[in-house]
Amino acid sequence: MPSTFSRRSFVKLGGAAMAASVLSGSRLSAFAQGNSSLVAHLRSITIPTTTELLTSLGNFWGNKNNIPVKLSQLNRQQLTQSMVSSAKSGKGPDIIESTYLLAYAHADMLVDIRDMCEQVGKANGGWYDFAREQCVVDGVWRAMPHFFAPIAMVYRKDFFQQAGIDVLPKTWDDMLTAGTKLKAMGTPMGFTFGHALGDGPSFVFSLFWAFGGSVTDADGHITLDAAETKRALQFGQQFYHDALRDTSLTYDDPDNNTEFLTEHISCTMNPTSILWQAQNDKVAFLDQIDHFPMPAGPAGTPLLLEAHTLGIPKFSKHIEKAKEFISYLNAPEVWTPLLPTAFAFEAPLLKSYDDRPDMPWNSNPKLTVFKGQAHLGKALNYPGKPSAKTSPLAMNFIITDMFARVCRGGKATMDESIQQAVQAVKDMYQVS
Repeated sequence: MPSTFSRRSFVKLGGAAMAASVLSGSRLSAFAQGNSSLVAHLRSITIPTTTELLTSLGNFWGNKNNIPVKLSQLNRQQLTQSMVSSAKSGKGPDIIESTYLLAYAHADMLVDIRDMCEQVGKANGGWYDFAREQCVVDGVWRAMPHFFAPIAMVYRKDFFQQAGIDVLPKTWDDMLTAGTKLKAMGTPMGFTFGHALGDGPSFVFSLFWAFGGSVTDADGHITLDAAETKRALQFGQQFYHDALRDTSLTYDDPDNNTEFLTEHISCTMNPTSILWQAQNDKVAFLDQIDHFPMPAGPAGTPLLLEAHTLGIPKFSKHIEKAKEFISYLNAPEVWTPLLPTAFAFEAPLLKSYDDRPDMPWNSNPKLTVFKGQAHLGKALNYPGKPSAKTSPLAMNFIITDMFARVCRGGKATMDESIQQAVQAVKDMYQVS
């Protein structure tokens, strides 16, 4: 399929594929009687048109390759459960999408797909370093990178102007200064210190790393009890009290979006979903919404960008077909129609797409700040090395809770909160 086809053409082709599987489906039906379907558990995202389009493209591929495709688009928790239950039972889908280093945690279950990954990377300008790091376990590709969600500061221009903020913040100290003015005006910022699996780790780890914080060093030694950790916590505590809405301690993933769109907060960290929702809902203040880059700290701007990867369990009866399908998901045949619809919420992890004219950040001025972020992306547990033991680090909220305890105050002092986190990491690493 030529990559110059329009998204509309692909939607039509996807619809034609679905129709073909129903109206002239004897070939697929006969195949299905002797062979099971190709079952893929993929990540769902906020933008429903992307979900619909990907389903159509999956059906088109299945019809073309003589195998029914059963594509389920699930949230993070459901995908994690799919991976864990598949590892325990030895059965499940042929393809599982995951994040937060689950390919490391379940490497023994996953097929070596280095041939396909190297081939796809070579054909598309190469993989970003942090994408490769998520998937290569002990020198073996156990998963193929799929996409990541870029992040930035989304803000209300009018609120910033009313607060006398003429220059957008470039550092976290600038954010504190601006946020203090905004909160005094009754329009605080909002960043999650709660158990939000998407925004939570991305915000907390990016802040933590910006101040030089780390859980382990490159040799695996626990480094949490350090001056950099205290510096990050001191900032987080002041930032929460002086600049943030009180509810930030309990935000789940949708909450900062809701509070921004209901005008309770003036600024938050987010992918492109707030702007997309504002456009979709035609909010009255749409023209006042814009983005600026993630701020820097004393240690720069290392970012935890949520990267999604595709793994194939060894128990699959369709390993070769599964390899072909995940390769297809990274091909121009899919990304060309998907890019405009995805609104840069889903961004390819292949370098060749960055400068394409149809990439939303090259055509929409409000999305320009999202371009080039992949070079700042770090794998979970940076600057330490990814491992199976570090995979739970985001999902068990050890670092998030360390910040939340300090922000909340009460009985736990800063040192006590750090020691609780150190013990939790030791338990996770199974060290004394």
